[in-house]
Amino acid sequence: MKKILIIIDPQIDFITGTLGTPEAEEAMDKVVELLDNESDEYDAITITQDSHFKETYFQTKEGKNLPILHCPFGEEGWFVESRIANRVCKHKNFTILHKENFGYNNWKETIMNITNIPASSKGEKLVIKIIGLVTNICVIVNAINIQTIFPEAEIIVDAHCCAGTTPEEHKAALAVMKSCQIKVINE
Repeated sequence: MKKILIIIDPQIDFITGTLGTPEAEEAMDKVVELLDNESDEYDAITITQDSHFKETYFQTKEGKNLPILHCPFGEEGWFVESRIANRVCKHKNFTILHKENFGYNNWKETIMNITNIPASSKGEKLVIKIIGLVTNICVIVNAINIQTIFPEAEIIVDAHCCAGTTPEEHKAALAVMKSCQIKVINE
């Protein structure tokens, strides 16, 4: 059995920056606790990092629908929260993935590489816990993408280590994930 922890976008702009919320701050405190207590249980830890570019963001679909520049590549809001970064970097097998939209588009190859599971795997011996920000956008998109690629894997979303754009959107996203047979814990 291989266990992976995926932390979606634990970046300054989603916590205390341009799109930050008190719920996000609280969720990231829970992520730090989880890392302190569970890191050694995982064969790999992966962080996604939302990455936008000032020059082109407002021409993208996301920029037109969410006209708030966030996570501009290389600037303060783009960086992973330091307590989380410091803990993850101590893990024996960690990866940081940059993505320019809601979902990371290469989960199959990435997960196969970090776990050494065969290309034919449907995730039969795979447990993937997903936590992070924002529940109703990037967390749900990546959880469903991974569920689609590895339909036999146990996909777990730890609700108290996530936060949505609002508490209501957070709860709605959790309900949708449960209906897609993603296990939601700690609601």
